[in-house]
Amino acid sequence: MTDRTEYSPGSALRATALVTNSSTVPLYLFRSVTQGSSQIGSYRFTLIDPNGQTVRIQGCAADLFMDEVDVIHDFTDPKTGIALEWQESFGREQEIKLPTKKGVYHLQAELIPAALNTEQEESLLKHHMSIVRKACKAHDAVITLK
Repeated sequence: MTDRTEYSPGSALRATALVTNSSTVPLYLFRSVTQGSSQIGSYRFTLIDPNGQTVRIQGCAADLFMDEVDVIHDFTDPKTGIALEWQESFGREQEIKLPTKKGVYHLQAELIPAALNTEQEESLLKHHMSIVRKACKAHDAVITLK
């Protein structure tokens, strides 16, 4: 979601990537999930111009040794994990610099799941812990640069 639908060319918008648990089973996320790519999961914003082309916006990447992550501990520790109960939400806000060309743009948001190994997956199943298992896309936000 964005802070509004109309912007000046070259200005910045504030977008929020929001995850809401629609299940009665708690949903676990890493608290440090961010924009960009990482083995712990991430969210990604993509801006599409009036011609259907992707506009480059700031990206990032973070690498860590995922095999060394104790997922049960990290998901249940409030410093590193989040357990969303039914209808609870968690979000991250990001500022995105907009292009200078006027027109109607589409902002897409996607949540990318953590890349867990077989042992970590089995441990989560054993503890009856639910996580995001496949990429989830939100509805596009339509914005106009006037």
